[in-house]
Amino acid sequence: MIAGTLITAWSGVLVRLIDVGPFAAGAWRVGLAAPALAALAKFVPIERRAATTPGGSAGLLILGGLVFALNIGLFHMSLTGTKVANAAFIGAVGPIFTVVGGALFFRERTPSRMWMALGLALVGAWTMAGLVAPTRVGFGDVFALCSSITYSGYLLLIKQARLKLDAVTATMWDGGGLGGRARPPRRGRTARR
Repeated sequence: MIAGTLITAWSGVLVRLIDVGPFAAGAWRVGLAAPALAALAKFVPIERRAATTPGGSAGLLILGGLVFALNIGLFHMSLTGTKVANAAFIGAVGPIFTVVGGALFFRERTPSRMWMALGLALVGAWTMAGLVAPTRVGFGDVFALCSSITYSGYLLLIKQARLKLDAVTATMWDGGGLGGRARPPRRGRTARR
């Protein structure tokens, strides 16, 4: 988790440094992550409750994949029009949209301690951004906000897909784009013929 957080924290800086456009950078990020996820799927057994095929959740997975692609594109576009710190801070608002979206669309109840945690997370993100408010709101900031909203939509959709699928299968179909399933859990020795 620490390694993933460090990689994510540096993603905006690395996107600025690479020599391709924002959409190509997003495609490379997802494309390079997909083989690692596919390898993980081979070693992680699926949960017994998720021993179904993704077909029943196809609509959610397709919509989630489209929203995820939109999120990646918007975030990378935001980096062309605002500071990395602004994009990261605005992106940190995503969990608030997720909680609000869960309450509005899925009637989820949020404990009060969650709002406290979200407030602390925003203060932390603001601290990392340099404790300054943006002097002006540019197109990059608007793209970052839209990216934050689409990311919260992706999280809500993947959560609904996970009601029927295990995490690896849902993520492979939704974000990785490769499809496939993790291997089923072993149930002792193989049956005799």
